[in-house]
Amino acid sequence: IMLGTANLSLEQAPPLSIPFRFFLTAPLFGVVAGLLVLFYGSEVITSRWLPATLGLTHVITLGFLTMVMCGAMMQMLPVLTGSPLPRVRFVGASLHIGLVVGTSALVLSFLTGFNVLTWMAMFFLGVGLGIFLVALFVALIRVKVTSATITGMRLAGFALFLTIALGLLLLVARSGWLEFSQPRLWVDAHLGWGLVGWVGLLLVSVSYQVVPMFHVTPEYPGWMRGALGKILFILLLAWSVGWLMLSQQMVSEFILALLLLVLLTFVVTTFRLFLKKKRKVRDVTLWFWRASLIGVLGAVIIWFSLEFVPPTWDASIWALMIGALALFAAMAVINAMLYKIAPFLSWFHLQHRQLALGCFSVSVPHMKTFLSDRAVISQFYLWLSGVMCFLLALLLHWQLVYPGAILMAASNLYLFWNLVSIVRLYNKVNRQLTAEAAKPARD
Repeated sequence: IMLGTANLSLEQAPPLSIPFRFFLTAPLFGVVAGLLVLFYGSEVITSRWLPATLGLTHVITLGFLTMVMCGAMMQMLPVLTGSPLPRVRFVGASLHIGLVVGTSALVLSFLTGFNVLTWMAMFFLGVGLGIFLVALFVALIRVKVTSATITGMRLAGFALFLTIALGLLLLVARSGWLEFSQPRLWVDAHLGWGLVGWVGLLLVSVSYQVVPMFHVTPEYPGWMRGALGKILFILLLAWSVGWLMLSQQMVSEFILALLLLVLLTFVVTTFRLFLKKKRKVRDVTLWFWRASLIGVLGAVIIWFSLEFVPPTWDASIWALMIGALALFAAMAVINAMLYKIAPFLSWFHLQHRQLALGCFSVSVPHMKTFLSDRAVISQFYLWLSGVMCFLLALLLHWQLVYPGAILMAASNLYLFWNLVSIVRLYNKVNRQLTAEAAKPARD
């Protein structure tokens, strides 16, 4: 059942500062990603195994994607379900410190090879994400009414746990304390659980809620909400067993093909829902959504092409292309959701505060007034231009990574500024409410 705003609860939600510290930090890591590419140049598009490529991948997956997703979950879970994370201020502070310090140490460890940075990354990421996962599972267990989004969050949380566990094992092996006979298989499993399990499952599950609510589309089909997340999780589990335990490449590739086809059904369904929007007004965040869906579609088509048609270019370039499309697609959805969730939470918190203070002489701005369409469009074009430069650098000439890096940094700076603008308007109206509510007391 789609939850309208009347069914949402803020009584147990954390202060707005908790999710926004994550939202504001993520674009700064996006800027770091652009600077990394600018510094290392062609190295980031030569091989997935080079230090610069590994560093860049984790800046995006941990510093940008996971940063936003965890911040959003801490706010949206109590709002949607009435089940808050226990000790949310402590959890939020621990996770934020863990992600900022741990991701920074991890990236520097890839780039420098210093073991002390590897252990530092393991400690901060392990503790920060571990505390978050414990609190998340406690909150999810307490949810009285289960929905497709809640089930998806539970599966995504378990996928995050497996991603962290595999990542820590790989870091232990990297520091020389453990040895894998086939490290590539473990890296692939870590990547699969991180991108498809954690990022993919969570974004799919949250889409069931935010796409109809924010974009006024019909709901996703009942069978999809009920089954797709579970099917993805089971297929990912089967692929991991076939890949890691049995070393059955043919079986694993068949399962992976099924998994990608399942993802493709979600992409096609989402496209169709956007075409059936109930309110025919321009929504510029849909541009990010469409770019993301096209990116996933492109990655799936390339994967199937590599399976059946011998590549005309170096196969490693196509592997990098698939990875780049997947990461850019995830970043696009995060951008789209940020531009909906940040104004929505600001508006919703101000509405709640207005009611609590009984102060109706100060008008709370509508969601659309928190940020102009022009600001979103400008950032989208910067982002899309950067993506095109990266993809063309893989296909045509490596020097195109340099304008791509500059555009990536610029688009993330613009995203940061847009989010700061939302926070500034929220603070301004909040101060007005506080001042107006205090007037009778002074009189």
